[in-house]
Amino acid sequence: MLFFATAFEPDPFTAAVLQAAVLLIAIRFLDVWEREPTWLVCALAVWGAAGATIFAAAGNDALQALLSEPVRLVWGPAIYAPVIEESAKGIVLLAALLASWAAARHFGIAPQFDGPTDGMVYGAAVGVGFAFAENSFAFLNEAFTSAGREVLAFREGFFNLNTLSHGVYTATLGAGLGLASWATARSARIAFALGGFAGAVLLHTLHNGLTSLILVSRHGLDATAVYYDGAPMPPGLLEQLDESFSSAIAAVRALDYALIALFLVALVAWTAYQKRVLAAELEAGVTRGAVTPGDRDLALRPLHRAMGYLRLAREGRAGEIARRRSRIRALTTSAFADWRARGGLFPSPDPGPGRGLSVQRARP
Repeated sequence: MLFFATAFEPDPFTAAVLQAAVLLIAIRFLDVWEREPTWLVCALAVWGAAGATIFAAAGNDALQALLSEPVRLVWGPAIYAPVIEESAKGIVLLAALLASWAAARHFGIAPQFDGPTDGMVYGAAVGVGFAFAENSFAFLNEAFTSAGREVLAFREGFFNLNTLSHGVYTATLGAGLGLASWATARSARIAFALGGFAGAVLLHTLHNGLTSLILVSRHGLDATAVYYDGAPMPPGLLEQLDESFSSAIAAVRALDYALIALFLVALVAWTAYQKRVLAAELEAGVTRGAVTPGDRDLALRPLHRAMGYLRLAREGRAGEIARRRSRIRALTTSAFADWRARGGLFPSPDPGPGRGLSVQRARP
């Protein structure tokens, strides 16, 4: 990370653009078993960068005006930003979920937002787009001065934690909406959606408020407000606050690393669980004679499958690649649909006829 940050130091905006592109490509592959549409991932990132930032800026300004000066200086970013910004980012995720339901119900189109994995992918895309715009605005506010480049390099760099963290916050909200898409009871759907939003807000609040919490606990609200405002203060107290601020920033970075690591662990664990489900469903298909052992193995071994695609590409057999990808995708979609039709994560002793989505519509 330091190599890239140093390499792009003369032009941190280029590093920011490259980072956003690399992260979006990586996000595209978070769903190991069923890739999300590239156009939709990009569209959600654009909303995060454009629509969400506009709504968030207006909401942040409105809420700031309601706070007293010391509270605004010290606690403002931890009070207004998490709620307003996660709401602005979450609007498009909720719209995508509702549109997916409507398309499946009225037109028989396979849902493109169906399950926690989809929610994490889409939420991460929105968060990365939002962070890119937010960091770039901090740069532009300095009118391309040296200070502006320093601000952007600090906030962005290459794989800066601020950008990754925004992806994690909104991915948490997306996971809650994804679980809501699987629930059958309205109360459960509402609970999962609100739980995802609460989780995103809590993580965002911890990030924004931890520095102030440390400073206030050591030096009090008034001294911290004066410090943030940049007003003159006794040299001895200023040195103490500088030292506390440095240690607080280190604590925030440690928190960010921990949150990102926890997100990745949760994603790996969930992917492994999906693989067990897929293996059981495909094995049942092999027993029935509906799935060949070769296709089962290809579906369960994405890396091996990718190497096979690469070999076919070198041989110029693009048509075979398309046919194989279509076949494997149909198998995985059908397998997860069978699992969901029996209740999935929320099994019922007697699901009854018609419970869940049809094989053609369901995706995990």
